[in-house]
Amino acid sequence: MQDLLADQVARSGTEQLTLRPARLSEVAQQAAESVALRAEERGITLERKIVETPELPLDAQRLQQAVGNLLSNALKYTPRGGTVCVHTAVEDHHLELAVTDTGIGISDQEQTNLFTDYYRTEAARNSDIPGHGIGLSLTRRIVVAHGGQISLSSRPGEGSTFTIRFGLDEVEWADRA
Repeated sequence: MQDLLADQVARSGTEQLTLRPARLSEVAQQAAESVALRAEERGITLERKIVETPELPLDAQRLQQAVGNLLSNALKYTPRGGTVCVHTAVEDHHLELAVTDTGIGISDQEQTNLFTDYYRTEAARNSDIPGHGIGLSLTRRIVVAHGGQISLSSRPGEGSTFTIRFGLDEVEWADRA
């Protein structure tokens, strides 16, 4: 329900991002801490491979909501005994945050609609897993509002990896190195 309200606020354009220097690695760490107990209760291993990232102008609260959505979904669709991993990386000219799971995976056909408002996969609709189908569309809007990109790699029966990427231009990168 909180996502529904946040979604409507975001759509109305009444909420602006509050950008302050923050580290993607700290956002990832806080989001992982917020779901650690749920992972333990569900019998899912939560791995953290978080390397410190440079500061960027971010709305840490909104970005933590986006990463929290990815982690929450990973936990929902990963069976007991599975693994969910959050990791950050600093690549040539971008920062990356990825959430990988050993869950049910998503077919190529369903991936095309995954970031659409209120879309739920057939497996999600046919299960007892609750949801409204807005978490990923809201996550995408938050990432795009920050100038980032989100992508998905998934195979049914093997799991999924959602990757958020933010570019660092050469001038910024030189200043941060």
